[in-house]
Amino acid sequence: MSSQVKLFLYPASSELADQGALPRCSAQLPLREVAKLFLSTGQAAGCVVNELGDPVGVITEDDILQSYVQGAPWTTTVGQWMRGGGGVAFDAPGLEKTRSEQPLREALPSLRQAPSRRAARPQLLVEQQPSAGYAGGLLSARSIVQALAEGQARDLLDLLGLCHSTRWSVKDVMEPVDQAPMLRAGFTIRELLQELLASPSRAALVMDGSRIRGLATVADALWAFDQQLSHTLEAWNRLASRPGRLALNGQSIPADADLTQALTALASPDSATRHLVAMEPGTSNVVGVVSPEQVVSRRSSRQAVAVPSCAPQIKIERRHKSRDEGVVKKEEETDEHPSAGAKIKTEVKVEVEEVKCEEPAPKKRAVMRKSKLERELEGDLPQQVTLAEIVARRETATCSVTYTLTDAVDALVSTERTAAVVFDEDGRVQGVLTENDVLAALVEGIPWQCQISEWLKGSYARLPGFMVPALTLPATSPIAEAAAEMTSLAEDGIGFACHHMLVHSKNDGENSSLRILSALDIARGMIDTIAARAVTGEGGMAADSVVTAADLTVEQAMKDRAGVCTCKLRDSLQKVFETMHDARQNCALIVSGGAVSVDAALDGDLPEGRVEAEEDLTPEEEQWQQEHGEVMGVVTSSDALRAFSEHLRGNTTTVAGWLRGLTIQEHKTVAQRSIQCSATLAEAALTMSECDFHHLLVVDEDGDVIGVLSALDIVCALGASYRYDLTSPRFV
Repeated sequence: MSSQVKLFLYPASSELADQGALPRCSAQLPLREVAKLFLSTGQAAGCVVNELGDPVGVITEDDILQSYVQGAPWTTTVGQWMRGGGGVAFDAPGLEKTRSEQPLREALPSLRQAPSRRAARPQLLVEQQPSAGYAGGLLSARSIVQALAEGQARDLLDLLGLCHSTRWSVKDVMEPVDQAPMLRAGFTIRELLQELLASPSRAALVMDGSRIRGLATVADALWAFDQQLSHTLEAWNRLASRPGRLALNGQSIPADADLTQALTALASPDSATRHLVAMEPGTSNVVGVVSPEQVVSRRSSRQAVAVPSCAPQIKIERRHKSRDEGVVKKEEETDEHPSAGAKIKTEVKVEVEEVKCEEPAPKKRAVMRKSKLERELEGDLPQQVTLAEIVARRETATCSVTYTLTDAVDALVSTERTAAVVFDEDGRVQGVLTENDVLAALVEGIPWQCQISEWLKGSYARLPGFMVPALTLPATSPIAEAAAEMTSLAEDGIGFACHHMLVHSKNDGENSSLRILSALDIARGMIDTIAARAVTGEGGMAADSVVTAADLTVEQAMKDRAGVCTCKLRDSLQKVFETMHDARQNCALIVSGGAVSVDAALDGDLPEGRVEAEEDLTPEEEQWQQEHGEVMGVVTSSDALRAFSEHLRGNTTTVAGWLRGLTIQEHKTVAQRSIQCSATLAEAALTMSECDFHHLLVVDEDGDVIGVLSALDIVCALGASYRYDLTSPRFV
C-alpha cells in the first residue's frame, strides 16, 4: 500500500512539514461512511484512494454537507460523487497546489480571503513529492492556528496583523455576536445545512427568543447525515442531545482571555473543539464566536470583490465545422459570426448618468391587462396548478448517450430548449444535459465530438445519473414546492442543475415519463396559479405563496447590476463565456468601452478579425464602467449553445462581431428586454412567458439599467415565500 496523504503544518524552519495523516477512504465507500469517519477522527478531509491504494483525490466535510442539502441518495458512493463534480481530483485542471518546502508566508494569502456570507472556505492543496505524484494534503486555517499555538510561526504574526509586542485577546479576533450566523431554535435540517454552507467558519449560533442556547456546527450536520434525518425535521432538540456533543459552557472562553489561550484550545489534537464561544467576563452573556478562519483572515479586506472584466486572450486558430460541406475543416476565426448577414442596431441613450436607485415602491397587487387575463382563464382551471400541467405544455428534448455533444447541442438549438434528458440504449435515464453543461464544455475546450456518455462521467456534468432520483418531483406537486426545492439548490451556488429539475408526468414511475422542469416553466406556472386563484378563490398555502411572491417588486428580487458579469464590445466572446462560467451566471451585460458608439460597432467600424487589447483604465474607471457604463445588450447561455453548435470557441471573435451575425429573432435590444423596477414579479413572469426570455434588464424611472432579473430569481422569491422567508434582506 502506498503511503497515506499527509496534512501539513508550519514548522520553525519556515517550511511545510508532515504532522499527521488524512484518513483514507475508498472510492466505493458510501458518503454516509465518510461522515462517520470524519466524526470519529475529528478530521475535515479524507484521502480518496483507488482500488490499487493510490491517492486520487480529496473529499471534505463540505462535500457531505453539499450532498445532504442536494438530496443525493443515501447509497451514493465517493466515486459517484466525484464523477458528478464533487470532491477534489488531483488531476483536475487548474488545481491550486504548493510544494511542501514553500515558505508559508507565500502560501498564506490563499487562505486569507475575507470571511463573508456565501463564501467557500479557502484551502490550499499541498504537494509533498512532485516526482512521485501527489502525496500531500490540505493546508487550512486550522493548520495555521495549530502552528501558531505551538509557537512555530511567530514570523506570521505581523502578516496576520498580530504584532509581537502587543497583547492580543479573544475579543480582538472574534466575530461579534450581532454579525455571526444565527439560527432560530425551531430550525430544520435544511436550514441548518444552508446556514453552515453560507458561513466560512461552518458554525451558527442557536437562538431561542433573546437567549443563545448553543452553537450548531459541521459535526451536528455530519451526525444528522449519518442518522439520515429528513430535511424537514426540526433539528435542534435532536442535535442538542446527540452523543458526544459539547454543551455551550464546554466551548466557552472569556472575551478578555489571552489569544494564546484560544489558539491552544482550538489547536488541541485531543479536543473536538473547533469553535469557541466568547463570553462577557464574569457573566454568561455570549458576545462573539472564535474560529480558525476568523484568526487567519483578521486583516483581510471585507469589501465586495469586483466582477472580473472580460479582457481578451488572443489565440490564432480553432477547429470549425462547415455546415455547408458537412465536414470538419480548420479555418481562422474572424470578427464576424459565421452566419453574419443582417446587421442590427441597438437602441441606446447617448448620455450616461450615475444610477440613483429610489426606495422600493410599495407592494401592489399584480394587475394583468384584461385581454391577457381572459386568455389565461379560457377553459376550466383546476383549484391548484400542478407540475404535470406545466410540463405537459412543452415537449421535453431527449438524446442518447451515444450522441456527441455537437449532436445534442444542435438538437437543443433547433428546438429552442435549454436541457435534454439523456437515455441509454435500454431506455434508462442516465442524466440530463443542460445549457450550463454546454457553457462548461465550451470554456474547458472539450472536443466537439465528445460523447455524452463520457461527459456525464466527468467532473463538469451538472446533472449526472445518480442525481436524477434526488431531483425528481411528483407530478401532483404544486409549483411552490418545486420552487422551494430549486431555491435550496440555487441559494448557495453549489447545486447540480439548479435551473432544471425533473417531473414524473405519469404515476407509473417509468423513466420514459420524465419531463424537464425549468425555472422559466415555474415562472409560467405562477401566472396560471394566479389565474386559477382568481376564478376559484382556492388553492391552499401553495397558492397563497404564489400570490405573495407575485406582489413583490422586480427591484426586490433582482440581482443588482454590481453583481452581474459585464463585458465590452471589443472583448473576445471566449472571455465572456469564461467570466460567466467562473461566476456561475447565465447572463453578462454588454457595456460601452471607449468612445466607440454602438451603431458604429455593429455597423462594422470595429477592426475585423482581431480582438482589441485591454483598455488602459484604472481599477476605479473599470469598476465605474461595470456598474454605470451604458448597457447595449446581453450575452446569455443561449449564445453559448449557438456558439458550440457553430464550433466557435470565440477566442478571436469580438462581442460586436458575434452580435452582427445574429438575426433579429436571436438578438433582442435593451428596450425589448427591459422592465421597470417598480413592476411586480407577476408582470415580469408574464413578460418572460410571452417572449420566452430567461433574463430581463431592470430599468429605473430614467431608463438606466440597475439590475438583471432572471427566471431563477423569480423562483427564489417564490421558494422563499413558500418557506415563510420573505423577511430575508433580499426581499425586504
